[in-house]
Amino acid sequence: MTFDQATTAAQVVDEYKDAIRGKTVVITGVSPKTIGAEYVAALAPYTKTIIVASRSAERAEESIAATRQTHPTADIRVVKLDLTSGKSIRAAAAEIIAFKVPIHVLINNAIVKMAETITLTEAGFESQIGGNYFGHFLFTSLLFPTIRASQITGTEADWRPRVINMTSAAAFWGGEIRWDDLHFKNKPEDYDKYLGYNHSKTATALFTVGLVNHYPEILSYSVHPGLARETNVGRDTSDARLISMGVLNEDGSSNIFLKSIEQGAAPGLYAAFDPSIIPHNGEVIGDCDLISRTIPWPVPEFFKSPEDADKLWKIAEEAWGINFGTSE
Repeated sequence: MTFDQATTAAQVVDEYKDAIRGKTVVITGVSPKTIGAEYVAALAPYTKTIIVASRSAERAEESIAATRQTHPTADIRVVKLDLTSGKSIRAAAAEIIAFKVPIHVLINNAIVKMAETITLTEAGFESQIGGNYFGHFLFTSLLFPTIRASQITGTEADWRPRVINMTSAAAFWGGEIRWDDLHFKNKPEDYDKYLGYNHSKTATALFTVGLVNHYPEILSYSVHPGLARETNVGRDTSDARLISMGVLNEDGSSNIFLKSIEQGAAPGLYAAFDPSIIPHNGEVIGDCDLISRTIPWPVPEFFKSPEDADKLWKIAEEAWGINFGTSE
């Protein structure tokens, strides 16, 4: 099947259902009307286990209630995870590890809400980079021994574990890492919610680069889902902002393909299961292909710099007091 910007999550899953069968997938950030909820709905007929890790267990349950009814035998487990809290991250990871199931795919999908003013996490991180990058960094680190152990070799169904990180092509413009002021503490007047968002999305892309540099046996991809106005990010992005970016025209018409949530979930599942992208480990995926093939703008160097990825990796390890992937 040929995929494009209009491809839905269900179509991707139908194409790769044989690879999906028997797999355990962990997904962060599942709530009503989100891409995360669509991941669960699309995967439920085939996966062995889906573990949902979300800030609100109640809203996560609300978002997957219909999927539970449609697929009553699906093993879907919900864990509470607040990515702005180190205590919550550690508790969620410990609960998942206690399930004693392999983790074949981790989809770091959760997005901290775009705060209108600077908000700091309990660890002192600006909230967007704090949750989207630093929070997912710690969560992935704690689960990493289990992720690595899920590798399957020597069979027709060989499997290399995958870690999928959600990013955004919006960060191509003005998303450079603020090395001298990661958390806007020195120049709080520089902060606006869109800059904070783009800053965090560059960091998540660099997390992917760091993962494949440190652990090349693991497959990891950054995913630009496209713009779905029905999602939380889509709703939080004003028309004025989209006009300034050239996404919308003054009359409200669009210059890009605006996606449904079902279409926005397709690239993430493609990154999680497509075999053809294995030689392109660490790349950015968009519209169910390498993003370099789907948009006219090149991926900027600051989005894929191994040196910057390693620098940010070391900052995160020091901030959390960990060596990535080892027990604390």
